[in-house]
Amino acid sequence: MSTLLEDLKKYFKETPKEQIKSDWAKSEKYDEIGPAVDEFIEYSRKYYAVESLDANGINQVQITNIINNPKSNFGFHFFNSILF
Repeated sequence: MSTLLEDLKKYFKETPKEQIKSDWAKSEKYDEIGPAVDEFIEYSRKYYAVESLDANGINQVQITNIINNPKSNFGFHFFNSILF
């Protein structure tokens, strides 16, 4: 099973530029949904700590809530689903 990064590298290496532009244009409708990426990252840094753990040769990601009970989760569940 390949990683997301490996899949992206393969996509950009093997896909013609015109197809990439077409695919990108299809995603424009999502530009106005939810927070911008930089806002999401800044929020996540403020409320969550992400640690990479290696316990007995098993790589794990641990996400810790820095501030208890934030007023909103600002898409944390989406962020969480990307990591796992």
